[in-house]
Formats: sequence, C-alpha cells, structure tokens
Amino acid sequence: MTPMTPVRFFSHVYNRGVDKRVIFLNDNHRRRFITTLRLSRLLKSPSIAVLDDWLKRDKITPEKIGKAEEEFGPPILDIVALILMNNHFHLVLGESEDKKTAIAKFMQRLGTAFTMYFNKVEKRKGRLFESKYKSVAIIHDEQLLQAVRYVHVNPANGEFSRWNEQNLPKYQWSSLSSYLNHPEPWINTEPVMSLLNNKNEFWEYTKLGICLPRSELLTKKLRLE
Repeated sequence: MTPMTPVRFFSHVYNRGVDKRVIFLNDNHRRRFITTLRLSRLLKSPSIAVLDDWLKRDKITPEKIGKAEEEFGPPILDIVALILMNNHFHLVLGESEDKKTAIAKFMQRLGTAFTMYFNKVEKRKGRLFESKYKSVAIIHDEQLLQAVRYVHVNPANGEFSRWNEQNLPKYQWSSLSSYLNHPEPWINTEPVMSLLNNKNEFWEYTKLGICLPRSELLTKKLRLE
C-alpha cells in the first residue's frame, strides 16, 4: 500500500472519558467516531459545526464518505492503527516533516466534533474527555511495532476479557483486520508491514502481546504510554 503522506514522524495518541466514564455507549457512537475521525484528518475538513450537520445519522453512507474524502482531501496525516474501547481509544498516527502540527489540529477537530455529537444525542453538557489528549513520540522501528501491537491487543488484555487469540481478529472496532484480511484504504499499514515479511509474521508478532503482563507491554525502554 502506498503511503498517503510522506510520513516522517509517528505518535501513539490516546484519550479516555472524564472520570473514566464510558464514551461509546453503543455502535452508533462508535460508527460516528470513526466517520468523524476519517473526515477530521482531511486537509479541507469543514468547520466543526458544518461537520456536525453533515454527519447527521441519516446522511451517512459509504458512498458519501468516499466522495467527501475526495472533496475535502488530501489527508494531513496517516492513521496507522486504532482501537475503540468502551471508555477510551488509542491511535497510532503519522505526520510528515512539513506538517508537524497535523496531529494537534486533527485531535482538536476529532475531540470537539465527537463531544458535540455525544452531548447532543445523550442530552448532557460539559467535557467528555479526560484531557485534550495524551501523546507519546515513536522514535524507532521497534517502538512502532510494539505500539501498534499494544493498540491491537487492548481488548484481550482486560480483566475477564472474552477476547483471545482465536477471536481477536473479529473485534470490529479496530484496525487489526486491515492488517490481516480486510484492508481499508484510509488505514496506512505500510509503515508497519515494511518492517515485516508478510501478514503471517505480523499476526505471530501480535499474538505475543496477548495477555502479556502490563509491565512487559509498557517497558521503560520502549515507552508506549
């Protein structure tokens, strides 16, 4: 897959609900977040208010999203990996050397637009997220591989999780399937796959992270959070 932008810098970006509250109450919330994410990464993404109006549930279709990506593009950054959990999310993002404010701009758009949507449909006010967002710079290849693995195995490493080596590829709200069998054009797998021989090697590497103690996943040498 050809990179969508000349990526030079990667970051692991994450956030969670204020007071650890659930931020994805149902699949409509998750679909809306991913659609907002796809459009917020585009160079000519509309203003937050216009984006909110455009994304009203009855207007969203795959065809319309594809057309919008052409109309509002090109992307200002790459989505390398993502996972949505009930009360938090993780992203691995890439930005080019000449667009080193891209991640900050994207995260501001995404956080504001999704908070507006969530507050409107759930009839609440105030902050939804704990902070603006948190970010860890990825400075070498091994850290990139471990960050992407850490993101993808998140569902399997919670206490009493039902996700494991057999069913983790079926987790719907993750970019893992783009690496294994169902590539999405807006997920850039190239930075990771260029470091490995094939998708089987990728999956074998990923599986090693399932049920690893947190102390081993988050080493000081390879800081991920």
